[in-house]
Amino acid sequence: MTDVRGKVVPGRLVGALVGLAGVLAAVPTVVLPTQAITNNPAGDAGSFTVPDFEQSYWSWGRVADTTPGLEDAVTIGNVGGLVVLVLALAAGLAGAAAYAFHPGTEGRVLGAAGLAWAASQLVGSTARRLGDTIFGFFGQGQFALETRPAGVLEVVAAVLLVVATLLVVLRPLAAVVRSGVTRVRRLSRRGAAAEEPGAGDLPARETPRVGIARIRDVAPGSGHGGGQPAATRWGGSPSGVGFSDAGPDAGRDGQAGGTRQDPGADSGRFRPPR
Repeated sequence: MTDVRGKVVPGRLVGALVGLAGVLAAVPTVVLPTQAITNNPAGDAGSFTVPDFEQSYWSWGRVADTTPGLEDAVTIGNVGGLVVLVLALAAGLAGAAAYAFHPGTEGRVLGAAGLAWAASQLVGSTARRLGDTIFGFFGQGQFALETRPAGVLEVVAAVLLVVATLLVVLRPLAAVVRSGVTRVRRLSRRGAAAEEPGAGDLPARETPRVGIARIRDVAPGSGHGGGQPAATRWGGSPSGVGFSDAGPDAGRDGQAGGTRQDPGADSGRFRPPR
């Protein structure tokens, strides 16, 4: 027992044991009937006497006339239903084992798939029997619907398998829900921040205009060279590097709206410090 516990993935023992108990509780439904139709002692027989009668039903579709002392009883089988039930229980057992001993996402996915298949098979059968009992499909007049011990075990198995499936998917489901809530809150805060204008935001018409630096060709003999004084090189010539206030819409050489900017009009405006 100690060796088995040592091989079980931490935190998965309870879910695996609940799933195993659910599969074992459902095994009797393979060979035993889950419900039967019998005489209703409280029913009104009218002017004739109802003979002893008993008809049994299996969860996987078999129907048999099990009246005591009856010879040549009629039995209707359903091999397909039996195969599906056996496969579902086998999948549930394999899912519980994979969840217990296989670490990581693979074990969790296999466990959830196997246990969910077994749970759906038993829940469907239990729901059909419960509907027959509530609506009195077989329990009217002279007959009554009885639930056999295998049917009680089937209900227990369905509940255990549903609980085991929830234990397997509970942590990933909670993580997905938390992630979704966090994302919704983040988007809500982002939308609220986008609706409120910032303190530094300015309307489009108040956006300041920024001048553009442009490089102009140096005309021959303009005096730009290493031997000229700095004042002559930077401030006295209309050629070289200069700035324009024309803005982004200006054309080449400082032209804006067809008007050529005169770089020598204010030669000392952008003069370098001395």
